[in-house]
Amino acid sequence: MASLLLAIRLLLGTMPFASVTQEVELVYRLDFGDDFKGDRREAASKALEIVRKRVETEGTVRFDGEKIVVRTPRAHELKPRVVRPGVLRLLAVADGRTQAAFNENGTVPDGYEVLRIPEALQGEHAMYGERVLARKEPIVQAVHVKQVDPRQELTTKGTVWAVGFELTPDGARRFDAAAEVLCEQRPRGLIAIVLDGEVHSVPLVLSASFQGKVGMPAKSEADARALAGVLGSGALPVPLELVEERPVRR
Repeated sequence: MASLLLAIRLLLGTMPFASVTQEVELVYRLDFGDDFKGDRREAASKALEIVRKRVETEGTVRFDGEKIVVRTPRAHELKPRVVRPGVLRLLAVADGRTQAAFNENGTVPDGYEVLRIPEALQGEHAMYGERVLARKEPIVQAVHVKQVDPRQELTTKGTVWAVGFELTPDGARRFDAAAEVLCEQRPRGLIAIVLDGEVHSVPLVLSASFQGKVGMPAKSEADARALAGVLGSGALPVPLELVEERPVRR
């Protein structure tokens, strides 16, 4: 009997089992709030379209009454992606003289805001520290993004993941106009990439013309694809709140 049980265990250990992932439905409420002034039906329709773009082939999306329902076997990955506001702003960082004055007296000039960056800048930009001045008026925003592409790029540090995006004609014009000015600054100018209120990165502007092709670094392939899903879908017109998560009964 013992040898028979051992044989069964060995046999079971070598048999391939299909991995079955439980499908769930994620139910989201559109949080219009008391200060919402727009057309609710139009905002709901736009939110539904954006969620569909973010989910893509990883599930299905439908409108149920006043709620958006996402059916998916990949709830863990989709939950943070669906609710991200998707507010993208590319801001021109202040020149060295303006930043130095702010460092000395702490006064924020009109038309500027203070950004906290993940890591203090180094080299000739070390004077900026972790509190960087940037112009409030965005160079480009999510509305100027035409197409998004998660990709691998070859750098001096090896191959890294990034998110490349193509700008609309108006976005390309605006970006190149800013790049022409920033590229001529000494030290060279910087652009702060701000997503949902957090500074994602502060790249150096090395060219005066980008012809609508720009990008941002990602931490990993998963991060690149998640960022691309958010940036490629646009900004949500109203916040979404996850109010229910329920298993799908077969």
